[in-house]
Amino acid sequence: GAVFPLETTWTGNVDNDWYDNGNWSICAPDMNVSALIPAGVTNFPTIGAAGAECNDLSMESSTSLIDNGFLTIYGGLTAERLLTGGTTKDDPNAIYHLVSSPVQSIDGYDIFDSATFVRVWIESNQNWGNLVGPGSNLVPGRGYASWSQAGDETISFFGSLNTGNIPSFPLYYTPTAPNATLIGYNMVGNPY
Repeated sequence: GAVFPLETTWTGNVDNDWYDNGNWSICAPDMNVSALIPAGVTNFPTIGAAGAECNDLSMESSTSLIDNGFLTIYGGLTAERLLTGGTTKDDPNAIYHLVSSPVQSIDGYDIFDSATFVRVWIESNQNWGNLVGPGSNLVPGRGYASWSQAGDETISFFGSLNTGNIPSFPLYYTPTAPNATLIGYNMVGNPY
């Protein structure tokens, strides 16, 4: 029988066309072939017509994919993101990164290590609250602030890609909150 490659890697050697075999290490993926989009290529893929598919999709940090709603992923998505930062709160490199989950229902403790603070904005008291323990799912569309005491950290989101309309979550407006300039501030993120 026919032998199919297990994974093909995006090269972007020709242009940004997902369907052009010349842009892939082996061939354009199909439902039996997983796709890897690495960092550092000149052209990132764009899908301009229906019919694009892959088994699993892996995207390294600093990559992009414009799928225009045409990509079917039969397996799962793994999306990496490099978060840079210092090791102490007073370190000028102690950078908080604003993140939002591109996948459905993932536990924050499955993607961040134990040395990372993951926080949500609490409008009613105008302060940041820490996610607490395993089972703290990241809500698609909600924004989070993260900082790693360990310095640079690559996080990986994995699961089913968010598509279509995202279920809503409550936004708050507390007119009696302590600081009038922060009343009604809520943190939302891009879920795609």
